[in-house]
Amino acid sequence: MLLNRYLIREILLWFGTVQLLLLLTYTSSRFVQYLATAAAGKIDSGLIFELLALKMVTSLVLMLPLCHYISVYVALNRLSRDNELIAIASLGLGSRFLFDTAVRLAFTVALVVAILALVVAPWAEARLSEVENRAKSESDLTGLTPGQFKDFNESNRILYVERLSPDKRGMSNVFLQGRQDGHLGVLSADRAEIELDQKTGSRYVNFYAGRRYLGSPGRLDYSIVEYEKYGVRIDRSEAADRSARVSAASTASLLSADTPEAAAELQWRIAMPISTVLLTLLAVVLVRAASDQNRILGLLSAVLIYFTYSNLLGIAKTLAKQGVVPVYLGLWWVHALLGLVILALLGYPLLRKRWAQQRAPTLPRLS
Repeated sequence: MLLNRYLIREILLWFGTVQLLLLLTYTSSRFVQYLATAAAGKIDSGLIFELLALKMVTSLVLMLPLCHYISVYVALNRLSRDNELIAIASLGLGSRFLFDTAVRLAFTVALVVAILALVVAPWAEARLSEVENRAKSESDLTGLTPGQFKDFNESNRILYVERLSPDKRGMSNVFLQGRQDGHLGVLSADRAEIELDQKTGSRYVNFYAGRRYLGSPGRLDYSIVEYEKYGVRIDRSEAADRSARVSAASTASLLSADTPEAAAELQWRIAMPISTVLLTLLAVVLVRAASDQNRILGLLSAVLIYFTYSNLLGIAKTLAKQGVVPVYLGLWWVHALLGLVILALLGYPLLRKRWAQQRAPTLPRLS
């Protein structure tokens, strides 16, 4: 149908424009952040574009529903402003035509969002964790300098190395200072090696044939222990914490897990395609409910309802993760709340019409 294709083309035109603007804004901001991080020596500059691409993939899950919502609202609002919706209605194609066309397109976008949210984004999150983990670890390992102290702030430990091997993993005449249960401890050895746990991203210093001193400063009741090998975890990178998050877990593993965190993450992923359809319905009813005199009010309502819905989803996810909200309730109540708003807006034009008819003066009958 010609009008059907015309409406879809109008929506897709705005969809592409909004998506491009959001991607340019997001990627430029992220690119500047990664450049600053690379300039500080925290990551290798060769990893910037890989990190940026992975971040873009994960961001699409949130961007696509928003872009489709904006595109449907702006496209229909433009048609309404130019009286094209009135022309379409004069052909016998009313609100049902608008709903059918917009929702069919919404289901297509929702399918793409579902694939991204359930399959692609978790893979990108896991890959992002690995890349950030490796970049963080390599930057800290290369930061070791012979004859200088290295402060690992994440674990409150200070490492000193007199000599360092070419690969910067083997050390000679080394000691490590840290606190354990309120006591100050010092490890010293003629030889030590750095070991990186590839799975967790944690780094360890393995001391060989050395001594361990443990006690409190100013007191004589300290202990000295000699050892053949002693391993100490010097830190756990932030990227390692990311790998433990459920956001990087596969959807299949979330289905088999029986924890509030897994249930909340699964419902969050399902919420993305659902929100695509619900927001499309919301955009259509907002345009229908708005008159020519209160288009600005309609725009403000569209923005306010979206941000309220988005924030409520985030709050519901947090509450579900913490076990405050039961799993069966989870994020579903937020979708139900938006559904009630849509139904209320659907009935608003009918109520306004009846109210106008009741206020209209009754003409006296001619005798």
